[in-house]
Amino acid sequence: MRRLCASLLVAGCAAFAVSCQTNWKASGSNGTWAGTTSQGKRLLFVADENTITRVEFGWEILLDEPCRTDPDSPIAEATLGGEDTLSFSTGSPGAEPPRIVNGVWRLERSPIVGRIDLSLAMTGKLARGEATGELTLKALTGCKGEMKATWKARLTSKQNGPQGSAFSTLLELSPAA
Repeated sequence: MRRLCASLLVAGCAAFAVSCQTNWKASGSNGTWAGTTSQGKRLLFVADENTITRVEFGWEILLDEPCRTDPDSPIAEATLGGEDTLSFSTGSPGAEPPRIVNGVWRLERSPIVGRIDLSLAMTGKLARGEATGELTLKALTGCKGEMKATWKARLTSKQNGPQGSAFSTLLELSPAA
């Protein structure tokens, strides 16, 4: 980050050099982040200012023992898997977006209702166009099992925050010395 700040000083933005070194700026992380989990499953999330507004992820849980997830089916499954999408909006009870504080966010939801009810815990840390985190899912009803995975993502589509597009462009184009 200091390399970028030095580039900003050369570009004549001395007023922002101090805040660049001491504060995490949400606008530099606004946009769509895409990556994969340690299970090789797709992961995507959208950061908008200081919140996460959407999360999409694939998952697979190896069950403790085979069980039936469909009461009308004679087949007992050994694994459960799928893709989930969670969207959040400010002011919606139960759907408040996770807050990003100093580049770190945490999401906990229980239950996520589907073919089987799941509890979700997800964390993320954003830094310089890269993000890492952890994802945990637990089966809550009937079938027993848990999945823990790490994930990595990159900022793939940038959105500009209230500080304006010239700032974001300057940060993107500043050479790393």
